[in-house]
Amino acid sequence: MGYLTGSNITHTVGSEFMISESNGYFMFSNLTQSYDDVDYVEHSCYDLTGSYSTALVVGLGIGVIPQWLATEKNCQVDVLEKNTELINTINNFDYLSGSINIINEDVFEHTATKSYDIVIPDIWWNQADITPSQKTAIGNIFSASAQIEYPLDT
Repeated sequence: MGYLTGSNITHTVGSEFMISESNGYFMFSNLTQSYDDVDYVEHSCYDLTGSYSTALVVGLGIGVIPQWLATEKNCQVDVLEKNTELINTINNFDYLSGSINIINEDVFEHTATKSYDIVIPDIWWNQADITPSQKTAIGNIFSASAQIEYPLDT
């Protein structure tokens, strides 16, 4: 069984994404690459061993990392997501924790108004897609008392 739960998930194809459920796993695709919720949590969150009360996740996807932080770390989670269609789809599925707040805004146009224990920019599919200037920009926008963590960065 997958990490996320929800009986009302339906196969959805958006203009820039696809969401489906297969054999108890939630799948997310940007129409060229995809992941399932279990593998993504194991890959992305394996070293997040600290205690966090507040978190910011940049990029919603199907909500795997925000949901993991809300349930496993008991965090209050803000999510920045620029794709309104994706936000509406996820909100309609209604499976994310109530402690997750989704903000419809582009990370590079966002003005941070608070600090978080951890900031997780999760808007890239491959490590090679993250440029040094993007890392610098995100580091300049946000402050985190614990860390800024790049899930695909090693």
